[in-house]
Amino acid sequence: MASAPWLKHLGVGEQVLWSAATTLELRKEELAARRQTALLALLVSVALGLVLGWGWANTPGVKPGWWIPDFTGYLIWPFYIAGIAICIGIALTAIEAMARKVSPPMVYAVTSARVLACDELGEIVDEVSATDIERVEWRERMTGAVLEVRRKSAFDSRRVLLIRNVSDLKAAAALLQGRQSGVVGGGEA
Repeated sequence: MASAPWLKHLGVGEQVLWSAATTLELRKEELAARRQTALLALLVSVALGLVLGWGWANTPGVKPGWWIPDFTGYLIWPFYIAGIAICIGIALTAIEAMARKVSPPMVYAVTSARVLACDELGEIVDEVSATDIERVEWRERMTGAVLEVRRKSAFDSRRVLLIRNVSDLKAAAALLQGRQSGVVGGGEA
């Protein structure tokens, strides 16, 4: 841990209380779970799109050669087209999700002053000051366990720092939840 390249970002008197790097096995498991979900979404959207396409093709007013047009068919077919377009959008999003690669390795650290997320080169990707932590939540997701560190001050996508794909995540959760209640060192969170 003393040779970790991200240690250059520590302030004076700042101590590392916990740190861990993501493991390749957990990152691959997360990717496999995401691909399974995307495949399910793809299959459902294709099946629903085919059913809607069949329904649209058999709607009165769409088939040529009708002598007496049925105007209810003209009112319904835009809904079929909209449903088919939504299914195509979901299918394309699912294909993009299945084409993703394994997430890059990350190193997470809990220090006496903040929570850090660094890339493999040691550059800070995200950080939350100990005084800015609103809540720490442990979540079990289909893609694996995730520790959510919520900020008090942010109101956008940067509101949550996610710690995932780490083998000893429960130790970080216990440490941060203890700091949140003022039990574990380094001052109040």
